[in-house]
Amino acid sequence: MQFPLMKKSLRIRRLVGEELNEGNFTMSSPAVIEFTNFPGGPETFELLIKFCYGINFEMTTLNVANLRCAAEFLEMIDEHGEENIITHTETFLSEIVFRSLDKTVEVLHSCEHVLSMAEEVKLVNRCIDVIASKIYHEQQKLSNRLQAEGNHSIPWNYNSTHLRELQSAILPTPNWNQDEDSTPVPHTINRRVKVDWWAEKLSLLRIDLYQRVFTAMKASGVRAESLAGSLMKYAESSLKHLHGQGNQGASVMMSAPFTTAIRLKTKHHLDINFGHNHKTIQQHEQRNVLETIISLLPTENNLFPISFLLSLLRDAIALDTTVACQLDLERRIGLQLERVTANDLLIPTLPSDTDDAMYDVDLVQRVLVNYLQQDENFKNEHNFSLNSDSDENGISLNYQKGIRKVTEVIVQYLAEIAADANLRAAKFAAIAEKLPSHFRAMDDGLYRAIDIFLKAHPYLTDVEKRKVCKLLDCQKLSREACFHAAQNERLPVEMLVKVLYCEQMRIRNALVEDESPHQEGSYNYGGYSLNKISNTGSPRMDTLSRLRQKNKFLKEEVAKLQLRVAELEKENTELKLGEMKTIVASGNSVRFFSSVSRRLGRMNPFSSKHKDAAKQRDHCLPPPRQRRHSVS
Repeated sequence: MQFPLMKKSLRIRRLVGEELNEGNFTMSSPAVIEFTNFPGGPETFELLIKFCYGINFEMTTLNVANLRCAAEFLEMIDEHGEENIITHTETFLSEIVFRSLDKTVEVLHSCEHVLSMAEEVKLVNRCIDVIASKIYHEQQKLSNRLQAEGNHSIPWNYNSTHLRELQSAILPTPNWNQDEDSTPVPHTINRRVKVDWWAEKLSLLRIDLYQRVFTAMKASGVRAESLAGSLMKYAESSLKHLHGQGNQGASVMMSAPFTTAIRLKTKHHLDINFGHNHKTIQQHEQRNVLETIISLLPTENNLFPISFLLSLLRDAIALDTTVACQLDLERRIGLQLERVTANDLLIPTLPSDTDDAMYDVDLVQRVLVNYLQQDENFKNEHNFSLNSDSDENGISLNYQKGIRKVTEVIVQYLAEIAADANLRAAKFAAIAEKLPSHFRAMDDGLYRAIDIFLKAHPYLTDVEKRKVCKLLDCQKLSREACFHAAQNERLPVEMLVKVLYCEQMRIRNALVEDESPHQEGSYNYGGYSLNKISNTGSPRMDTLSRLRQKNKFLKEEVAKLQLRVAELEKENTELKLGEMKTIVASGNSVRFFSSVSRRLGRMNPFSSKHKDAAKQRDHCLPPPRQRRHSVS
């Protein structure tokens, strides 16, 4: 007589037969058959017992994978029992599960706990193929109906939520929304990421299974926008604890990978590899997830929102991913640097050294270099001139608009990081040097950043100050900025002289224009245009009165500048005398300060050298001839 379980399971029948043949058991110590790592555990074995004894139970998407793998493990095929459990599970899979995308994803998710056996029965591959095929055909079906019905609404059998998500691009989190500036990135194709309803279903999968599904979808022809949306949704779900979304969400998210690790490996194995530090285990798993997500990013440029890429980069730095992953993200961010803000670039450095700067300046410099390099390649490829007025497609204008936007953002970024006392002058200057000067209409923002930096670093050497200040173009400073710079004692003397010289030239030009009212045409002063003066009546007198007032004001400004230059010359003389005394005491050379003095003399617009030269010319003239006067 055979028990129902022995009748339907070839493996149990074989094991019992071996025990009977050996005869190593008695009534007091009966034979025991032990199964280690039984697929699905005791719950699944109990369901198989019910099946063998004819007890009804419900087969669902949550237990069908376990039943199929356990039946394979016990060799419960039809040859050893009519309509055995394998036949029932395969019928359920083909007629119910594989006809629905939702159910197929649920079954694939349940395969994670019995992965090796599910691979053996080809259940994982079948689920992946069905998912990729259904998503592709669903997109094709939607596209065809939209084309046929002129983009009108389409009656689907899905519920309202699915229909709404199918017909709109829904982003996963407010932090990763498309940028507020809807202007397309210059010289690129603006393709917006699309998060379909099935992306949330796929986000439940473990990273190794999701990677295989993603690869299958890409091979089957699923659109890049949908693939990108799926990646964004998966990243949101698996990395939410890194984005500060609350302790509850973090604990739920972290429990799944940790539990999976326990099932896949024995506790002893975990202790050998990771010890009892759960945080280390979690970081290792999260690093693996993030590196896989980065490796799956589509190659299309400007597909993801810049905020999403920046979020991935921050996570990559925090989890210490490979250098290749971080460089890939930096390159992608550099391709659409026009969309960032100064706050986006404020990426903190790792707290490894107290002497390090507060923000990762090297990273921003690499991103900026990537942007400038791709812009240079684009300019050479299209062979357009920045000064050309004929631009039918607006390529040159878009290029200039984009690089001006980047320049403004980097200047704002410099102002944000300038107050960091640990920021070195070389790094500050290295970023500022990358900015193309011909795309900076005004240098007020750069002057503000330099002033903040000098104020936060009072112990800079003169060489470091000159290195930072040489980036400033005094001719691009506004009148207010020039007035502030002329009184800024933090600037080196050379920079003060340059500022005063530029301001003097500006005042002289204004005086020349204002003192010539009789000339034809219009005159410009301070951004205001004065039309040609009439020769009749009161308007002429009013204009002349205004010009006299302006001339008086400008002359007062010149007098103030002359006084300021005199003070600077006096300070320079005192510094020179003091330095000479120090040099005499120490035996050093005075060549450096003498050369500085000569340069300052040449740069000083109010120097009295021209007077000395005039006197010298007078002395060089021959004396006048003495004429003889005769009295006749």
